[in-house]
Amino acid sequence: MAESIKYPQSDSIKGLTQITDPFVIGTGDMWPITWADDDNLYGAAGDNNGFLDHFQTMNLWKITGFPPGHEISLVNTLDFLEPAFNDPEIPIKPMKPAGIVSVDDALYLAVEDMKYTSGRYGNQINLQSWIIYSTDHGKTWSRPPSPKSKERRFLTGIFASPHFLQFGRDYSGACDEYVYAYSCAGDDGVAAWSAGDYMYLARVPRDSIMERKAWEFYCGGTHKPSWTKNVNKAVLVFEYPRKTGENEVVYNPGLDRYILLNWAFIDCVAHGIGSLHSELTILEAPEPWGPWSLVYIKKDWGKNCDYQPRLPTKWISRDGEKAWLASAGNFRRDGGRQHYGFVVTQVKFNTRDYGDTETDDKPKTVQEFKAEALSPTEIKLSWLPRLEARFYRIFKDDQKLPDIPARYPAQYIDRNVSPETKHTYSVQTFTACGDSSPISEKVEAIAPPELSKNFIGINLGGGSVATKEGGWLGEESQYIKVIRCGRCADQRIEKLRLIPNPGEIEPILRAFRGSRTFTEALSDVKVVIGNLPFRKAKVFVYAVNTKLSETNTNFNLYVQGVKVQEYKPSIEDESNWHKLGPFIVKISNGENLVIEGQDLVGLGGIAGISIERVSCN
Repeated sequence: MAESIKYPQSDSIKGLTQITDPFVIGTGDMWPITWADDDNLYGAAGDNNGFLDHFQTMNLWKITGFPPGHEISLVNTLDFLEPAFNDPEIPIKPMKPAGIVSVDDALYLAVEDMKYTSGRYGNQINLQSWIIYSTDHGKTWSRPPSPKSKERRFLTGIFASPHFLQFGRDYSGACDEYVYAYSCAGDDGVAAWSAGDYMYLARVPRDSIMERKAWEFYCGGTHKPSWTKNVNKAVLVFEYPRKTGENEVVYNPGLDRYILLNWAFIDCVAHGIGSLHSELTILEAPEPWGPWSLVYIKKDWGKNCDYQPRLPTKWISRDGEKAWLASAGNFRRDGGRQHYGFVVTQVKFNTRDYGDTETDDKPKTVQEFKAEALSPTEIKLSWLPRLEARFYRIFKDDQKLPDIPARYPAQYIDRNVSPETKHTYSVQTFTACGDSSPISEKVEAIAPPELSKNFIGINLGGGSVATKEGGWLGEESQYIKVIRCGRCADQRIEKLRLIPNPGEIEPILRAFRGSRTFTEALSDVKVVIGNLPFRKAKVFVYAVNTKLSETNTNFNLYVQGVKVQEYKPSIEDESNWHKLGPFIVKISNGENLVIEGQDLVGLGGIAGISIERVSCN
């Protein structure tokens, strides 16, 4: 059978441009993703240990923020799910996540009962699927059907692998009152993970997702589509012989187009697992059922055999042109590092003709090159890694430093720095063949002054934030200012701040170099500052009232073990921030300064402090 794409070139989207190199977090594949009512993304991973210390068949993750600063946290291991079949030759539960969707404050997760290496080309096949739902963002789920029950065969045959069409937040912006899903299958009528031939479409009223009899399948028509309850009468909405994989379709409201993301292994006729090369094909259509037009085709995608592309709708720009493409990737190629994980790269849909939009193999200038002072003697450089890089060349003040090998994360720490000096840096990419990219634009950083010799450190809730030997709080949050005292020979701390700009709550957590949660970070905080180099200080305390509970925040403020104020804003007080003080504190020689919030009520507390020297004596 011929393996050519038969669809015409799109008139509305002229191609795709890759903006950044891909980078990966964690391990695992599949990664169906949906945008939930709480404004977070939720994704399911298969065959991974994610960020865990043991293998998991599949699990559910919460994805917060936007790349490249997005974070992923485990929500549920889903280890309560049991397979319907067992393969004695493969010690893995034969289940995978299919599609996930958020509709009307609930998450719906389709699960595939599948078999490894059982398809016509030794590929994975899907025998049946079923759906569970959660009303608390994945913490708990509805009871799954028992492995041998009839309910387990919720969807079978060509529709044994349902993947939901994605709209906006919690399915906002949907075209009608239906939820749509797609399934990939071969010409043998078996739902396939890869190397399929056709894609089919189904719909169900959004309030009846869990009712099998409410599902109906597309059976033809463009302007007035027809639907049938009989899955055996369904007709295809997309075909790409031997190159149709478990796909994703999303609605891009900025472009007013449905975007189909297809993938295939392309090493051999079988297009099977173990391939070292893959193909990405992107199409668009005005309706969920088509007609489709070709936007982009990349015959050697990702350089790490990436697969299962996703386009999280939260990460699509308002005009629809820029987006973050997510995927899974695996297998080492040409000595490159393994990419089996949650891979993201920024792309741009071209609405004008820019010519050939495929990325070439020439090395490109690195993106998001930054310099940050870590301490008076250290400056950290970081950038998004480039896949083609074998090594990087760093330039400091236009002088070449020793080359460093390509690795993840891409960073370099310059430890040959003097306090209060400014340096400029640039970086260049080199491939294994010796080809080089243009040198990046220069960035600069200023090393901060040396800390006072008497400064020991700061302790918040048991975790050291800054010490003379071990770290620097960082210029970005304006924590420490050191001056040379006019009456003393040594440098002295003039002002110590542990606060972000008022009104910004999240940066508070930069002061907590651990995995503490927001609530933990603000609750009953004890601040201990050792051996301050002055004897009298003016202390301000910044309190935050989160207003996340029925009552406002209340706590008692202690300085040097003495209660100095009760923080108790009125219920009518709409302010998030309050500045308490000043409190004039005398500090004996060798004594620690201790500031503590006790008897906390609510979810706020001490958010920061400001200490100013009054006198050295």
